[in-house]
Amino acid sequence: MARHFKYNWAAIKEQYVQADPPIGLRQLADATGISYPAISDHSRHDGWAQARLDYQNAAMMKARSLAIDQKAHQAVNSIDALDLSVDILHKQLLQMSAGLAGKDWSEEDPDKIARASSSVANALDKVSRCRELLTGGADSRQQIDLATVLAVMNQRKDRSPE
Repeated sequence: MARHFKYNWAAIKEQYVQADPPIGLRQLADATGISYPAISDHSRHDGWAQARLDYQNAAMMKARSLAIDQKAHQAVNSIDALDLSVDILHKQLLQMSAGLAGKDWSEEDPDKIARASSSVANALDKVSRCRELLTGGADSRQQIDLATVLAVMNQRKDRSPE
């Protein structure tokens, strides 16, 4: 005579494996109305404990992957914003340098020029350092040597007629 399966063991195993928070076999026996020895035997025979560990590890890996992806997107957005800031500051510094190159320096307040140059250079330096921190190093395509820029500006100042 064919044996009649009274319980859906696959569904019970799934309930045990995917329970959040995890439940014990005795709790599962109470919840399903199946005897503890019967559930314990099926659990041992079908590897429910290992299946639960595998399920939990897969869920944890998925959560970590999603968190890493989210942080990566945030970092990329931050780097893009910093790159844009560096480009803007770099253009402003070059425009300021070019604008001052043809001027008679004796007509300009040297302290004002030095403060403006220093302010732009410091802002550019801070943004560049933030970008380097996020990227793990300077981007050689856009690395700006602020000391060189200031030295060139000072050379132009020294060469201008007084």
